[in-house]
Amino acid sequence: MSLRTVKYALKGPKSLFVRLITQRVLLKIEVVHLWFLRSLALVWMLKGFVAWGFMLGIDLPYQGIFEASSLSLQSVVVFFAISHLIAAIGLWLLSNWGRAVWILTVLAETTLSVLFLKIVGANLLILISNLFLMTAYSFLMIYNVQMKKSGTPLAHTQARYVP
Repeated sequence: MSLRTVKYALKGPKSLFVRLITQRVLLKIEVVHLWFLRSLALVWMLKGFVAWGFMLGIDLPYQGIFEASSLSLQSVVVFFAISHLIAAIGLWLLSNWGRAVWILTVLAETTLSVLFLKIVGANLLILISNLFLMTAYSFLMIYNVQMKKSGTPLAHTQARYVP
C-alpha cells in the first residue's frame, strides 16, 4: 500500500475509510433487523400453535373448553390461530406482506384486549408486549430507512454524502 493510497483513504468525508465504516454499520443494522423479524416469527408461530392446541383440545386442563365457549370467543381464537401462523411465515421470509399481516394482527389483538374485555378477557401481558414490539419495530424501521437514505450512521450530525 503506497503513501498516496493511505492519504486518499483518510482524507475528507468521501474517504474510503468512511465508506467502509458506513457499510459495516449498515450491515450490522440490517443483521439486527433480520434477527428481530426472525425472532418475531418464532414467537408468532408459537402463539399460533398454542391457539391451535386450544382449539383441538391438546392442552389437557383446557380440554373441551373451546366447544363450550361462546361463538364470539371461538371466532377470535380461530382468527388469531390462522393470522398468527400466516404472519409468522411472512416474517420468517422477510416479506413485506408478512410485516403487514403481523402489524394488522398486533393491532387487532391490542384492540380486542382493550375494547372487548368480556369476549377476550383482560391480558395486560399481551397488551404491554404488543405495544413494546410495535414500538421497537417502528424505531428499528425508521432508523434502518434513515441510514439507507443518508448512507451514514448519524445523518443528523454528519454531512450528507452522495456518491
